[in-house]
Amino acid sequence: ARPGAVFSDFLRKAAAGGLCVCPHAGEEWHDKAGENIVQAVEDGATRIGHGIHALATEATGLPKAVADRLAALGASSLCDLLVQKDVTLEVCITSNSLIKSTEPMRYGASPVKLLIDAGVKVVLCSDDPGMWGDALGTCMHKEVEQALAAGVTREQVGECMARAFSISTAAPAA
Repeated sequence: ARPGAVFSDFLRKAAAGGLCVCPHAGEEWHDKAGENIVQAVEDGATRIGHGIHALATEATGLPKAVADRLAALGASSLCDLLVQKDVTLEVCITSNSLIKSTEPMRYGASPVKLLIDAGVKVVLCSDDPGMWGDALGTCMHKEVEQALAAGVTREQVGECMARAFSISTAAPAA
């Protein structure tokens, strides 16, 4: 069974009902990370929490079965699937670093920069600032600093921030 499949019925009903579907998938490295990303997309996700292991390829440990599934969906890679389906990744560099989901660095560079360069839509997110002992504003400042340190340009950071507003499901201020 696919790890995310236990939630498929709920997610698909939510998507069919017009709700935003935004599961976490592909945050931690394990042999099901890619499968979780594909499952989330198939279940109607328009956003995925984290998803940094969308960079995985067979060379970096993506199981052949997932690569075959991607090919059946008409995608050459996990990043290609996200681009084709217009799925945005909500990336939290602080969280990924603290839980060591990018250790050892499989991809030779920060996942956030590589995802952006691959054409994947990314927003920078705080992901549980209370867990990290930060206020939201402080936490987001750290995310921007880390993105810049990873080679993301100021223009790309601005695009990430603008995208966060454009995909928000928050009600407009009265």
